[in-house]
Amino acid sequence: MTFWGLTILILVLVLIGGIFLSYWIPKRLGYKRAGTVISLTIIAGLALLVLFIVFHDRLFFKSDVDKFLAGQSIKLNDDFRILSNKDDGLIGAYQTFEVEISHGDKKQIIGLIKNSNNFGLKSPEIREPNSTVSFNYEDDSYFTRKTTRTFGQGYSPVIEIVNVDKKKNRLICYKYLP
Repeated sequence: MTFWGLTILILVLVLIGGIFLSYWIPKRLGYKRAGTVISLTIIAGLALLVLFIVFHDRLFFKSDVDKFLAGQSIKLNDDFRILSNKDDGLIGAYQTFEVEISHGDKKQIIGLIKNSNNFGLKSPEIREPNSTVSFNYEDDSYFTRKTTRTFGQGYSPVIEIVNVDKKKNRLICYKYLP
């Protein structure tokens, strides 16, 4: 048996034992109903945790896209569709999602990127702590807005990227917490 297999087996046994003891101890003390409530509460909490882990990617909504794009000073006026959403799970260090947008919104975002005062700049000249810096540029496939939020010393920056596909009405967005 592998290390992770053994670790998961031990974790499952500890959880089952904990649920059993949360029922058995109050029952032995004459509080059978309290034992039932406690053990069912633990089971329900664990079931919710498992469901959250399994369906985490599905719990991403249009309002989350709007919030992410608002952080980039981008607003979608027309309806859009989330095509995919992938992240690294509960840690939240990496997320990427694709959104199908209207042609009008695509033109608006490209205009916003092209008309920015730092269009063509791909890297920062100076990164101050506790600041937000955006870079706007174009390559062969995308118009890109990259925003870096720095924090105090010892904290990793947050990097958010919005790519506007030149060929399709599609946004590809990334968020990194390195």
